Amino acid sequence: MATLWVSGIDLSQLIGRKKAEALLTEYAGRQVYIPIYASRQKFTPIIGERANEILSREFPGIDVSFPSTAGRPPSMKQRIQELIDQGRTCTEVVREIGCSERYFHMVSRNAGQAIKERAQKASTEAERNA
Repeated sequence: MATLWVSGIDLSQLIGRKKAEALLTEYAGRQVYIPIYASRQKFTPIIGERANEILSREFPGIDVSFPSTAGRPPSMKQRIQELIDQGRTCTEVVREIGCSERYFHMVSRNAGQAIKERAQKASTEAERNA
């Protein structure tokens, strides 16, 4: 029997991002048989009946191999970048994630944010002119 690899992006476009994430979290890196009839699918509790019908219509009687990366938790670097994007300070990020300040600055520098860009602005006119 043939095996078809389906990317997370393709699956998201097919059944929607949230349902694809739920399916990939449950079956990350695994090969799963998609029955011809949607009523026989074991995915109903995870993605619902409509998404089951779509999978059965697209991959009837085929073994589908899902990517393994979708089910992994975000790396420390990704978590730091998300917190930086939210405007969190170095101290807040270090406390929440448990990384070193040095690693925080390395991640932020690699993301294109220089220390000057993150520095607090002067609060008075005299400090601005100094």
